[in-house]
Amino acid sequence: MSLLGLDLATRAGWTLFTHDGTQDPPEIECGSWSFDGRDADEKADKLSRHLTEFLRDCRRRGRSVKASAIERPMETVPTKTIIDKFGRKRSVLDGNPATLVMQNRMYAAARAILLAFNAHPVSVASATWRKTVLGVGRAPRGEDSRWFKREMQKRAASLALRYGFDVPNHDAADSLGVAIWLAAQTGRLPVGILTGRGPSLFSQAAAE
Repeated sequence: MSLLGLDLATRAGWTLFTHDGTQDPPEIECGSWSFDGRDADEKADKLSRHLTEFLRDCRRRGRSVKASAIERPMETVPTKTIIDKFGRKRSVLDGNPATLVMQNRMYAAARAILLAFNAHPVSVASATWRKTVLGVGRAPRGEDSRWFKREMQKRAASLALRYGFDVPNHDAADSLGVAIWLAAQTGRLPVGILTGRGPSLFSQAAAE
């Protein structure tokens, strides 16, 4: 069977796991798509075309996607507290509203295409798949969200070196995390990442 993990940002990272019942671990492919567009709708249209052709190609290669997961976009822009020049605490936006709109449009477009291909899409919060893959859902004290990017890139590079696939950028690395989370939920692929159910792929790679 094949399953697909997607991370949608300014680029769309993707990871495809394929397992034929005998391989251990599954065959892993990673990549990303870039989008140029005037607005969120145009970028979502381009994602739809990329994903449609990708899924058709998977079918041609005998790797139809039977399960898929997309990192769930935020629905509201987060806020943070700052101290202004008068010493007063203020809440300000900690993100770009336009980016939020774009990510939600892309999420909706990807979900529609996956449903059309019977790829049974589910969504997962970033904190959830990070907890499964990295062991923590929140960055350590004193670190910000960039810590997760660095850690996931290091873990992805370790797996890529061991199992012979490429991880071109941090979006692809995050999609690998999403795919590993999905594989853990299905219980169909021998990735061994559930707590108490054997060593993780990352642990195996680090041990060598």
